[in-house]
Amino acid sequence: MKKVWNSIKDYVFIVIAVLIIRTYFVTPAIVDGESMNDTLLDGQIVILNKITYRFNDINRFDIVVLKNDEDNDKIIKRVIGLPNENIKYTNNKLYINDKLVYGKNKIIAQMDKYKFLVSSNSLSFCASNEYPSPV
Repeated sequence: MKKVWNSIKDYVFIVIAVLIIRTYFVTPAIVDGESMNDTLLDGQIVILNKITYRFNDINRFDIVVLKNDEDNDKIIKRVIGLPNENIKYTNNKLYINDKLVYGKNKIIAQMDKYKFLVSSNSLSFCASNEYPSPV
């Protein structure tokens, strides 16, 4: 029995380490869809950091992964609105609390005039191809 354990113990430790790392720290995911183009491309493999937001707040334009309750899948989106902010999108420009945050030339279908209030304890998300990350 000791001979068998000596031959497989390294593999057992590797499997346990991988399970712990994937459960608590990072996990791979495949981007499915084009809503995050040009930031993340369809089919691209990304590593999801599971511990960052346990210690830090979510900031505007962060890319986050959300659980989609409709189909029990995960979706990747960019944060545009933080709690208690007024978000307005008109004429291809993003306004937060009536201040221009980002404007771009690309026309976004069906988003000509869009306005809403982000409630407390909430965030607002969008696809990355709607608001590329400002540099």
